[in-house]
Amino acid sequence: MNAVAVSFQRLILRIQPHARAVAAARGQIASVRASVVRHLRAPIRRFINLGSYQKGTGIRGRSDVDLLFVISPEHVSWGGGHITSTALLERFRRAISATYPTTSIGRDGQSVTVRFAQTGVDLDIVPAVEAGKVKNVNLYSIPDGSGGWMNVAPLAELRRFKLADGGSGGKLRRAVQLLKWWKHSRADEVRIRSYYVELVLTVAGIANGPKPYSHILLDSLGVLADRGAAGMRDPDGRVGVTAAVPARASADRVVESLRRARDYAAEAVWYEEQGSMERAVTRWRVFFNGKFPA
Repeated sequence: MNAVAVSFQRLILRIQPHARAVAAARGQIASVRASVVRHLRAPIRRFINLGSYQKGTGIRGRSDVDLLFVISPEHVSWGGGHITSTALLERFRRAISATYPTTSIGRDGQSVTVRFAQTGVDLDIVPAVEAGKVKNVNLYSIPDGSGGWMNVAPLAELRRFKLADGGSGGKLRRAVQLLKWWKHSRADEVRIRSYYVELVLTVAGIANGPKPYSHILLDSLGVLADRGAAGMRDPDGRVGVTAAVPARASADRVVESLRRARDYAAEAVWYEEQGSMERAVTRWRVFFNGKFPA
């Protein structure tokens, strides 16, 4: 194993979440769930955990937990259709704020985000409405980012990711962890959705085969940059398009960051292939903004 591969292995070990943080996240999930149940005034039919702790893609100090809170359609009915998803998000925000009045609670177009600064856990609370089945898979309507609704098949997506990760020998989830470490290590965080990254890398089979992590990372950045932040269609045709960036984020800035990162990674891989390991490691340290072991 060359020096670059050793450094990547050390980095992967270093960025794994602490057991204490995982335990704290579980407690915070339970507390937020109880708060919503108590204050929402609509029964929760089901909770679906889709976040990084479920997929094994969380990183130390920065982990996102996506929770779908499923309610029945009659509780969002208005006239002949549904209320706006913006209105439902506001209901959820108020329900959580009733228990956490001093905690940072934000709202983007698709979720209510609860940021627990002490543990570094971000809970993304996504309201969901039962929307029937397609191909024997449960569908749910969630906010689409502009006040409307979009259908998702979260459990099918979770199964697809875990199957692909198993086929890669666990390298897929570690590649996602490395990309998260990169985007959070920048002075100006790269605002690309982790869910989108996971979907693109899964469909592309990016971590399959006997490739070192340096090459997997380069290939991942190449695929993401070449997409130009275009939305990703569901490969199974059950649901619509997954957006690359959050609402109000700049897609152009994300694409620029991806292209610049791809070029740095390409240079690092070139040095590695030439046998110049010290220069390769130096390039990866620049890539990760100094957060890469020598």
